[in-house]
Amino acid sequence: MIATLFKDKSRLIIFAIFILGLFLRLYNLEDRALHHDESLHGVYSLYYLLNPKLSYYKYNPLLHGPFLYHIIPWFYWIIDISKWSLRLPAAMLGSLFIITPIFFRRFLSKNLMIFTSLLIALGPTFVYWSRFIRHDTFVFFSFFLALISFRQKPYLKMILLATAAGVHFTSKENFFVHLLFFITFSLFEFFLLKLKKSDSPTLISKMMSFTKKYPYALLCGLGVFIFIATFYYSSGYVYPQGILDGLYRKSLTYWANQHSTERIPGPFIYTFLINSLYESWWLPAIIMHLFFFYREKSKKIILGFICCFIPALIFQLTSLEIKESFFMTQILKVKINLDLYLFFPLIYHSIIGTSSYLLQNKKVHAYTFFFFTASLFTYSFLGEKVPWLALYPLMTSLIFFAIDFSEHLSNKKVPLLYLIIPKVIFNLVWCNYLYPSESKNLLSQVHTTREFESTLESIREEMDLFPNGQGPLFLAKDGHTWPTTWYLTGRDEYQFHYTKNRLNHYKYILTETTDREALSQLKDSHSIKDISYRSWFLPEYENLTLFDYLKYWTYFGSNQKMGQANLRLFIKTNL
Repeated sequence: MIATLFKDKSRLIIFAIFILGLFLRLYNLEDRALHHDESLHGVYSLYYLLNPKLSYYKYNPLLHGPFLYHIIPWFYWIIDISKWSLRLPAAMLGSLFIITPIFFRRFLSKNLMIFTSLLIALGPTFVYWSRFIRHDTFVFFSFFLALISFRQKPYLKMILLATAAGVHFTSKENFFVHLLFFITFSLFEFFLLKLKKSDSPTLISKMMSFTKKYPYALLCGLGVFIFIATFYYSSGYVYPQGILDGLYRKSLTYWANQHSTERIPGPFIYTFLINSLYESWWLPAIIMHLFFFYREKSKKIILGFICCFIPALIFQLTSLEIKESFFMTQILKVKINLDLYLFFPLIYHSIIGTSSYLLQNKKVHAYTFFFFTASLFTYSFLGEKVPWLALYPLMTSLIFFAIDFSEHLSNKKVPLLYLIIPKVIFNLVWCNYLYPSESKNLLSQVHTTREFESTLESIREEMDLFPNGQGPLFLAKDGHTWPTTWYLTGRDEYQFHYTKNRLNHYKYILTETTDREALSQLKDSHSIKDISYRSWFLPEYENLTLFDYLKYWTYFGSNQKMGQANLRLFIKTNL
């Protein structure tokens, strides 16, 4: 089996790249301070480990699906309770993405297959989110399982596909988004090929044929999916109401509301900016693809693409402001003038490109291109703008570009692509090892500072010198519980409910720097230490210039304002 796996040098090279990528994901895995979201995932998983009969996960759409909270406890149990164990599942599963190009080897030149694997192994964004415990890693793992299933026998194929769907459904609610992608593409392909009277088999016809030929395999897969979905959402069938909550009762309504309220807003170009700023190859690859695509098209199609930029030019050259248009901002979700340079061209190119590839019977081109453009549009359109969602168009685009360029670039020209690798390595080191928790690092949006983490770790070390409940008392006042809870969980001295006239009872009180109540009561008994808590960088998108973009793309330099929040720690002096 091993001999088969390494029957040619390209696979052996990819294996070596995999080892390199795994090392980059595991190296100093505990270094970055724990993010707010990571602490939530870690603590709720710990609750389940310590008391599975009572502290099982009850589905909450804010915290996403239950799969993560059932997997992390195994790592706690096998290894230990630490940041390293918490992030290890992401690092391990994130490394699997590196060998993804092998599944498309029939459509890739060997040189491009190796180059694509190297981009995933070294990609600063891929590495960053593989060192960050989030549900999206498990979603990508479900994609990986689906890829494995394609060339398997019917029963194994359906079991793997059902497992992939079950993992995705129980990991994150964007299962419904991706299911809609699949349905949309299937219907588009069916009606387009019927309209053109093509004899090429469609996904719908293939699925119908498979169903007729292997009905029991389909039922077997359906059973596996139902078992995974119901088991995890009900936490082992002890919380049955979680099944309907995850299916629609809470999940769909909550995220539909998040889209409309835009709790974390951003412009339509947000996803484009994240990917192009951190993955140096992304924008050049898009330009290359557009050149290769439209040089083969008619003048009418090229003119249509050019016309898509007219609305952007109208707004750019006049005094019109998009923010004054309800239709633009609330319906199309276009926020700034720069958004129009992406919005209409992306829609046009997605339709033309998918149609073109289908009519040329380039099915894999069509699949990967559609899922790339559909995910780029959807995650740009959704009201909730967060950087980890940019992973979806990033991964799908990388596979598509590899397939597309395999047609247009000879093996002799592929080595020219390696000119971008030094910049990729610079970005990798900068955002993962030099400045993983700094405000100027746009990834993850909000960063917990090292100072806050080290302060909490030292307090935990002091508590652990005493039997539980007999150490120094700690109060997280007015809701400052995350990621505080991760460091102090399991200690009864850690509290977040208090009586106003008993603040003096605690040795440590963590609160706002403007907390007058605490200051008036504790000024004579406690010393004060102001600590850096969080930092962030939210660019002023409306004032973004080409110079700002190039400056950040080149060396992550920025003149724009960084955000910083401090907290005050009162420490009792006369015990």
